[in-house]
Amino acid sequence: MSVLSLYIPVIDAETSEQYIIKMFQDHNIGKVMRVDFVKNTVKNRREAFLHFDEWFDNDVSKALHEDILDPTTKSRLVYTGAKFWPLLVNKNAHSRVPNPNYEVLKTQEVKSEFKTHVLNPFVFYEKKPTQTYPNKMAKCNHVESSDC
Repeated sequence: MSVLSLYIPVIDAETSEQYIIKMFQDHNIGKVMRVDFVKNTVKNRREAFLHFDEWFDNDVSKALHEDILDPTTKSRLVYTGAKFWPLLVNKNAHSRVPNPNYEVLKTQEVKSEFKTHVLNPFVFYEKKPTQTYPNKMAKCNHVESSDC
């Protein structure tokens, strides 16, 4: 069985691969193997594709996984304060599909051009207690969907 990969359609230029990996680990969602960054030249924005080693076996991770696969929900990860990443299914997780609208950002370019968010002393988040929703798996406040 393949591991679900994600697509973040808009991500700020200061967000590093290390920060994304840390947020998914700290929020108890899964272990991100790597992040591929691209620049969407048509929309003039940075996007990311997340590839996982594993999704953790817990209520939060399972609920988020379920919501992402449900086309009627809009899932997102609130990573600090009111800031969030919209989370979508990566439809081409196992192959690189040439897209003239994308400029692939190489790892070295990402490291040299973008700040490492992990070391920012002003980034804080607080884990909220797990809440149970009727007819849904347990969810945390930091994982939101349109069902919340």
